[in-house]
Amino acid sequence: MGYCGPGYDWTVLLFMRRFVERNRRDVEEKSDQLKAISNLAALFCGFATVTLTQFIVEPDNSWVVLGIYGVLTALVEGLMVISMVTCTLILGSIVKMGRLYVNEVAEEEFMFQCRDFCLNFQLGNRPPCPKRTLEAFWELRCEKSWQRAFLCFSFGMPLLQISFLDTVQAFSRCWFLFKYIHSVRRLELYW
Repeated sequence: MGYCGPGYDWTVLLFMRRFVERNRRDVEEKSDQLKAISNLAALFCGFATVTLTQFIVEPDNSWVVLGIYGVLTALVEGLMVISMVTCTLILGSIVKMGRLYVNEVAEEEFMFQCRDFCLNFQLGNRPPCPKRTLEAFWELRCEKSWQRAFLCFSFGMPLLQISFLDTVQAFSRCWFLFKYIHSVRRLELYW
């Protein structure tokens, strides 16, 4: 006795629609996530570039502090560009894969599996799953790249905060204070 009886064709179509809808939702979720990180990375890279171009070198700034500021800003821009480009490339891959998911061969094969499931249903049987899913594609092809992109973004954020102009001026003051304390200690040793 089959699971669906004479109207098993509708159940097969419902199984297929269920997986197609799930795949569509997964594609939308991942694409929104990738777009958000990519846009934020581009925005923060722009902030870092603007702070670098608007920076005014004062005569009392230490060259060491300026060097640290330049290196931090370059690191922020590099990390954010890597994150942005990686997320954009993964996004293109996800959208392309999402469109290719419902091709005729995969759909035909899955519908035959659903038909066999309906005709040979026994209690405890699990419904069939399509071989090509976004989850499998994400784990196989995109997960490592996504982790690397998010790691670059995560490292770039604190560096961006450190490299802002106010922080550089604070470093300047600290460097000046350090030089002052160091020279006072030298004088104490000299006496």
